[in-house]
Amino acid sequence: MFLALYVGCGIVFTVLEAENPFGQMPRYTAIMIAIIVAFLCYERDKKLTEKVDVYCEGAGRPGVMQFGLILFLAGGFAGSVSAIGGRASMVNLGISIIPGHFLIPGIFIICCVLSTCIGTSMGTQVTMIPIAIALAEGAGLDVGMAGAAAVITVVLYAFMSGAGTLTHYRACCRDSGLL
Repeated sequence: MFLALYVGCGIVFTVLEAENPFGQMPRYTAIMIAIIVAFLCYERDKKLTEKVDVYCEGAGRPGVMQFGLILFLAGGFAGSVSAIGGRASMVNLGISIIPGHFLIPGIFIICCVLSTCIGTSMGTQVTMIPIAIALAEGAGLDVGMAGAAAVITVVLYAFMSGAGTLTHYRACCRDSGLL
């Protein structure tokens, strides 16, 4: 499915003489469509959670693959929000409301509240790091500090939630062979 979609779109855009024909269809989009089609076609009487488990076990180490799927979907969300102008509007709103010297602590507090509300610090990171960096660039602040304000949320969330995130990191590293 992936090859048919990606190569097929590349060939069609080549025939239409588009600039960078194989770049017109992002590979990640083709992969996501192929995964969704596989979920829809595979044993329709099974629940989605069972299908995800089968996919993760067949694609590699289950813990790492689930982590990758979460980041993949969160990255897609962040990309689509950015494409419709959400990133630019957040930057303009943040710069106009929050004074420059409170922007870095503001990013940290927003990330803390967001991760607590949605229940995932990793999703918060993938969503907020691009926004935090854009806010810092727009306000002329240190980009590294803005990124660190979003990243440190994971550590704080881990301690507040009973170290679930740190245990998850250790398990993912152990499953992938890093530890």
